[in-house]
Amino acid sequence: MPSGNGGTQMIVSKQSGCNLNAAFWVRYSFTSETITSAISENDTLLVTVSAKLDPDPCWQHIVLVRNNTNYSLYVNGVLKDSNNAPKRLDLTANSNVKVGEPICPTDRPFSGDLDELQFYNKALNQDEVLQVDLRPDKIINSDTLIYLGNSFDVDITQTCATQFSWSPTTGVSDPSNQMPLLPLPKLRNMP
Repeated sequence: MPSGNGGTQMIVSKQSGCNLNAAFWVRYSFTSETITSAISENDTLLVTVSAKLDPDPCWQHIVLVRNNTNYSLYVNGVLKDSNNAPKRLDLTANSNVKVGEPICPTDRPFSGDLDELQFYNKALNQDEVLQVDLRPDKIINSDTLIYLGNSFDVDITQTCATQFSWSPTTGVSDPSNQMPLLPLPKLRNMP
């Protein structure tokens, strides 16, 4: 999540100056913890989407999809807002994509970590949005053949966590370690 002491931070934009002619932008409001985005052809033809970010994760996965006249905002794989423009908006312009740079006088520069920024040449559907959901803190070991009585080293995704607590703790090499050695449960004899 972006850090800062208030105000609206510009995350990414493609517009020439502080106007709505062929503009695209994504802003984060630190005080309301809200992400807002808009696409506009001019002052009267625009569509916006907005959502409050989830309070728990330290990373947020934001996906914006424009499909013909519909503009949608997904936060951590969940559709949070969707609006329709009166027609397909023409965003053709010679402006550059800018990351973290303020455009308008009321904007602040982005202050936080941006892990990945992707642009697609098609509108993703909801299943495709879920497939690119990159939320952290998941066990990522691929299917592994483990023999009874053995243990295995766990791998997890990159995390923002600073403390760990694995449960149950029986046999765990270090329950406070990010990636401990985990035991396999013992099978009971069946009658």
